[in-house]
Amino acid sequence: MTDIWGRIYLDHWHGDRHPHAFHRDDGNVDTAESADHYFVVPRGDEVDQSLGVFDAIICMGNTFGIGSSPDHLPRRLDRMRRALSPNGRLLAALIDPLATDAPHHLCYHERNRGLGRPPGFTRARPEYRGELGEWWNLWMPTESELRAALATAGWEVRQATPAGSSRLWDLAPR
Repeated sequence: MTDIWGRIYLDHWHGDRHPHAFHRDDGNVDTAESADHYFVVPRGDEVDQSLGVFDAIICMGNTFGIGSSPDHLPRRLDRMRRALSPNGRLLAALIDPLATDAPHHLCYHERNRGLGRPPGFTRARPEYRGELGEWWNLWMPTESELRAALATAGWEVRQATPAGSSRLWDLAPR
């Protein structure tokens, strides 16, 4: 099986900023013109104390919620807390899933609620150069969902700065 994300990143690294698409489980398809806005590594769950101790962990481009769910997020936050120095910080840029008036997103939110999922939970798979990848989960928590997960996992919100439909979260362990 081909690693689609690996191909997207490798092509990007070599200057081939080729478009790729995301197929949502309701049939919606969104296209990204390139990997410019999220060309970062490592991904959320690869961060733990085995990599060392850090003064900061930065999650941009909604990478914070990849492969996550409300049940999973407190464990991810716990691993991140253990990888931070005593005064370390976690910075995360997250889209507010409720900051939309697009009918197809609002219908998806309602569908999720009907299935017992959070409104910002997405099941999707990438497409790159005609090849479809595996299905994966992305959870973009609402502000109240994120604050509840942070409280459960022992984090405090230092600052939450709105930026359009996103918010930059400056978080510190309690």
